[in-house]
Amino acid sequence: MTEVKLDRHNTGLLIQDMQNDIVKSGRPVVPLGEIALIDNCKKLLIQARRLDIPILYVQVTRRADGRDAPRPALGTEIPIGGPPLIEGTHGAEIVSELTPLSTEPIITKHTTSPFNTSDIEVYLRRFGITTLILSGYSTTGVVEGSLRDAREKTMTV
Repeated sequence: MTEVKLDRHNTGLLIQDMQNDIVKSGRPVVPLGEIALIDNCKKLLIQARRLDIPILYVQVTRRADGRDAPRPALGTEIPIGGPPLIEGTHGAEIVSELTPLSTEPIITKHTTSPFNTSDIEVYLRRFGITTLILSGYSTTGVVEGSLRDAREKTMTV
């Protein structure tokens, strides 16, 4: 196996979409389940803090009227009730097990990848981050999207 060496001076940890409405909503968290996913992210978080690696949280939020929520796939029903992830609600907050410190920015996005609709690149430049450790709820969603977009920006992931 190839050994990976990270330089803590240019590495950052992204914790993405670990929000109550996503992770603790009662929908399946596969393959690990909600507790294991949170525990794995917490292990990364503890180690990053110990090594003084910058931690950036990424959250997705929606308008209360739902006009910016993704539309259901063709042929599927519109979910009953209000849209989840409403800015300022408990559901949109980062899960309590991963509570950000006041020095750890929370970046708000409105699409799958934070590289498209947020100010993430401002934080990456300010912290001197050129290498990212990606974590989060959906490997085939936010993590993959961030991976693809970060590589387009010539970052190491």
